[in-house]
Amino acid sequence: STLEEKVAARYGVSPEKVFWVSEIESKWKGSVRVKALPPPGRDDNLVWMVDLVRWNVVPLSPEAKEISSWQQKPKNVP
Repeated sequence: STLEEKVAARYGVSPEKVFWVSEIESKWKGSVRVKALPPPGRDDNLVWMVDLVRWNVVPLSPEAKEISSWQQKPKNVP
């Protein structure tokens, strides 16, 4: 499954309802830090580093590492 699907599964929403924020100033280094915005009432810290040259995505926060390690959607999520 895609990263968007994994984040949506964690939040219990559909993938199109996942919103992302990037740190524009990090772009000058050839990479961008992006964060999935949690829905109201959630306090997750889901942060990844996206390498704009190699198109590589690396999880930075512990929560992002957990989600990135999922091979498929958790069974208890629709």
